Amino acid sequence: MSKKQIGDLQVRLRLRWIEHYEQITKKVAPTCRYFGISRGTFYLWYHRYLSLGEEGLRDKSSRPHKIKRWLPKEVCDTIIQLRLQRKYGPDRMSYYIKQKFNWFVSSQTIWRLYKEHGLNRPSMIAPGIE
Repeated sequence: MSKKQIGDLQVRLRLRWIEHYEQITKKVAPTCRYFGISRGTFYLWYHRYLSLGEEGLRDKSSRPHKIKRWLPKEVCDTIIQLRLQRKYGPDRMSYYIKQKFNWFVSSQTIWRLYKEHGLNRPSMIAPGIE
């Protein structure tokens, strides 16, 4: 069964909830008991149906609207080179980059970059150091 077919089945099921509520019981609690859903779930879909019609009964995409901006390659390369030369930790590196290049890079971002490139431990930077 394709995603579109599954989506159509879900829409029909949600439409049955609403039709059952509007035409048969006129009460939310018995409708929810009959279909085995919570009242919160029913109200969520009912309000979407009232505002958007049948199209509102389709699942919305959970894809994020914005994707986090990552560091430019130039900045990443500079941080990695400085880590190999100076062996600064994330806080000190953040301060150094702000002073020298006037770039703001948070210490948490620098730490993620260190981990990604295997530079998060002194022994990984210069073998023999523990």
